[in-house]
Amino acid sequence: MSKYCEKCGCQLDDDELFCTACGAKYEGNESIPNEAEVKNKKSEKPNKSKKKAVILGVIAICIIAIGTLGYFVIYPQVTQYIQEQENQEKAERVINLINSVTSGEITLDSEKDLDSTKTEYNSLTDEQKSLVDNYDKLEEAYATLDGLKIEQENQEKAQSVIDAIEAIDSASLTDSDTSVQAIREQYDSLTDDQKKLVTNADKLTEYENIVQQKKEQKAEEEAQAQAEADSKNEINELVNHLTVYEGLWGDFGAHVNKYQGMIESTIKSSISLSGYFGGDVNEVYMYLYFQGDAVDWTYFIRFEGVSPSGVGQYRTLECAIVPNDSGTQLQFVEGSYY
Repeated sequence: MSKYCEKCGCQLDDDELFCTACGAKYEGNESIPNEAEVKNKKSEKPNKSKKKAVILGVIAICIIAIGTLGYFVIYPQVTQYIQEQENQEKAERVINLINSVTSGEITLDSEKDLDSTKTEYNSLTDEQKSLVDNYDKLEEAYATLDGLKIEQENQEKAQSVIDAIEAIDSASLTDSDTSVQAIREQYDSLTDDQKKLVTNADKLTEYENIVQQKKEQKAEEEAQAQAEADSKNEINELVNHLTVYEGLWGDFGAHVNKYQGMIESTIKSSISLSGYFGGDVNEVYMYLYFQGDAVDWTYFIRFEGVSPSGVGQYRTLECAIVPNDSGTQLQFVEGSYY
């Protein structure tokens, strides 16, 4: 016998306990419904199915609407909130690092911590960096560090010059010393601030004066030696060019040649013939002759003229010209006057 749903009249399979059309439980009534009931039941089934479909459609639309709303409105807001929180956390970490490294005195040893903090800051996004409101402290700390580095460099360069000056032994300085000049060049290469740190710069000037004095002394000695050598050479030339002269004193001298001039100059620097003879001394007779060799020699000279009073017999002055011990100068030696 066929089974029918007591609620909607839909035919059921033998093993079905619930109606597949309306979901009503089958109570075991196997009676066949009359035609009118079946018709009514059948007419109710489509209406209920349609209603159910509408409900399901509405539910689906709501689900889609909620999903769309969540994706386009809620999700971006949630994502933005999460990003803002992350940005604030990362910025806050850098803020704390900056406060930490700049809270104490900045020294040369602070550079490592400052660099580490700067690296952390540089790893932030632009948005995160904008949240770091104390970055100026880090910049000020770097400015202080740069100043300390400059001070250290200045002190090191100045100390190098100080040590070089202290190493100079003033007693061993010579005219050819180059160490003092090298230190002067090193000092001149310093900046004005570095020069101010060289506390013994006055010693450098003192050592320069010593070297300069020795140079001048040596130059004088060399000039003197050269002059003596030149004079000695002239004397050697003299004995080769002047061996004898006989004539008036007025016809003898530098106006003739330099060799006679050398003898004339030596005599005039020692005596005045007017003290021995009267009248015009240019009329005094002179006789000169050379005796000896290039090493040991003498010029013998005899002057003859009227007496100083101009009356009486002629007077005679015998003298000689010899080289000094070094052979660089001529010497006048008075002999006899009668």
